[in-house]
Amino acid sequence: MYGWIRPQIAVPVHGEMRHMTEHATLALSLGVPDAIVPTNGAVIRLAPDGPKKLREETAGRLVLDGDVIVPADGLTMVQRRRLLFNGYLSVSLALQRGKLLGEPVFAVQGLPLEEDLDDFVAKAKREVVRIVETSNAKDVAGLSEKIRIAIRSQARDYTGKRPIAEVHIIKV
Repeated sequence: MYGWIRPQIAVPVHGEMRHMTEHATLALSLGVPDAIVPTNGAVIRLAPDGPKKLREETAGRLVLDGDVIVPADGLTMVQRRRLLFNGYLSVSLALQRGKLLGEPVFAVQGLPLEEDLDDFVAKAKREVVRIVETSNAKDVAGLSEKIRIAIRSQARDYTGKRPIAEVHIIKV
């Protein structure tokens, strides 16, 4: 094929890197004057003065998520994988002047707790109450982070997982 077409430049663009490198070597051995093996995202100028890599552009795999195309390694897909492997845990609580107005409400998804769920939630509620009673309730961000770390740590102790954990504090 190279003998018939007699190209001036070979630019292999399909296959693994080792296959493209071998393809370029084959082309050179068959008399093609120039060859360049690009990587994904490489911007190549073919002329003048032969092939030259100019720069790199963002490139990567895309996936169809519902009706939206998103990067396979983007935030959405990274979060999905975290949810898939680690689960989700949230707690909501209402505060009035730094005091709880009721029991914290938990939502647990994808954590392998099964028959331990009630025990886990009861223990987590006690820990949340303890944190609220011993912390500065005026620092809502700090309180929220202490609770998030505590419930995530408890989930790790129970399951070995590190779930996505959220805390919702409603000030009344």
